[in-house]
Amino acid sequence: MDSTLFGTVGIIAIAVILLVLLVSRYRTASPAEALIISGTALGNKNVFIDPETNNKMKIVSGGGTFVWPVIQTVNKLSLLSSKLDVRTPEVYTKEGVPVAVDGTVIIKIGSTSEDVATAAEQYLGKTTEQLEGEAKEVLEGHLRSILGRMTVEDIYKNRDVFNSNVQEEAASDLAKMGLVIVSFTVKEVTDKNGYLEALGQGRIAEVKRDADIKTANADKETRIQRALADQKSQEAELQRETETANAKKEKSLLLSTYEREQNIAKAEAESAYDLRRAELKKRVVVEEGNALITEREKQIELQEKETIKKEREYDATVRKKAEAERYAVEQSAIASKNKSIAESEARAKEIELNGQAEAESIRLIGQANAESKTAWAKAMEGIGSSAITTLLIEAYPAIIKASAEPLGNIDKITVVDSGDGNGASAITKTATNVLTSTQEALKDATGLDLIELINSIAGTKNIGRQINNLNDTLSQPATESDTPIIAEDSE
Repeated sequence: MDSTLFGTVGIIAIAVILLVLLVSRYRTASPAEALIISGTALGNKNVFIDPETNNKMKIVSGGGTFVWPVIQTVNKLSLLSSKLDVRTPEVYTKEGVPVAVDGTVIIKIGSTSEDVATAAEQYLGKTTEQLEGEAKEVLEGHLRSILGRMTVEDIYKNRDVFNSNVQEEAASDLAKMGLVIVSFTVKEVTDKNGYLEALGQGRIAEVKRDADIKTANADKETRIQRALADQKSQEAELQRETETANAKKEKSLLLSTYEREQNIAKAEAESAYDLRRAELKKRVVVEEGNALITEREKQIELQEKETIKKEREYDATVRKKAEAERYAVEQSAIASKNKSIAESEARAKEIELNGQAEAESIRLIGQANAESKTAWAKAMEGIGSSAITTLLIEAYPAIIKASAEPLGNIDKITVVDSGDGNGASAITKTATNVLTSTQEALKDATGLDLIELINSIAGTKNIGRQINNLNDTLSQPATESDTPIIAEDSE
């Protein structure tokens, strides 16, 4: 039992010792510091391997980890920022003006594992003053370099650009040290030759001018605002007076409206009384009229009954007699009408028969004429050309006479002789022309040339006699009805 107790106590003691050892080897880091653990058995979490040297270190910030004794070591690295005052001696600018610059820089170790590892390699075992001194030298060197590339005006007026240039150029060198620039500010730029003061005088004059302008503008704005306030006050007073006048006007209008409405109500009441009185009077008149109408209707009814009675008496006496007479007249008219119709039909029949007889007569006459012409045509076919010519010659005087009849209708012909003897002979030529034109017209109408026919049968015994007759006809003297011819010689 004693051995068991001792064994248990021993196990507990060993466990307590191990627990104490474990607790004592557990290290923690605040957010402003980093634990740099080196050695073996670092694991894979938060381990940084230098790509050039293949050195390993475990970085823990804002947390904790176990550090094994013997095989691992641990160091703390502060991540707090540091403030550095940098100042350059007089440096010649781009234009050759010597100036000195005072500035303030805030730096710190970078937050990445690479920055922390780089800073650990360079500054573990060094003091903070040593770290700040190295960083200050780097910054002042870059500051002098940038001053040599800028003008005084750029440095003085564009300080943001100057600060940005310093941070950009120094950042690469500080990164090699594991540091970053949090901020850089130029506090003062000085020169011993009064160059900046000369630049400032113009600016001071501009500032004074701007101040005077602003003061004048402020005074003007004050006067404007005061005038606007006065105007608004006057407008408010005018508005108040206008509202007062409008209120009085509305009151007067309301009083007038009330008075008019009272008068209208009074007039309507009086009018209603008159209308009611007239209506009652009208009703009395209507009742009286209705009574008269009723009495008149009764009289009309009595008259109608009397009229009906008289009509019945008239029907019984006069109308029956008139109807009998009318019937007799109608029968007589019907008989006369039938007689006229019979006579008209007989007359029409007679006219029809006469027309048929006349039509038959005309047909027979036409038929006889046609047969006569047919016989004449056959007879003409039987006789020769000599007989046809003889017939034409016998008819020729009548044709010539008919052609000369228009000359016989002339009352008086005046012949003007110009002295050459052609005036009177024109009449003979006219007669000859009539004869010639008649022969040509006969030829055009019938196709027969009379002269040619005469020449073709010149040996016939009747031709000479016919021609003599024609000449005798043409040589007959003019009768009293013929147109007189007056021959006049021209002077």
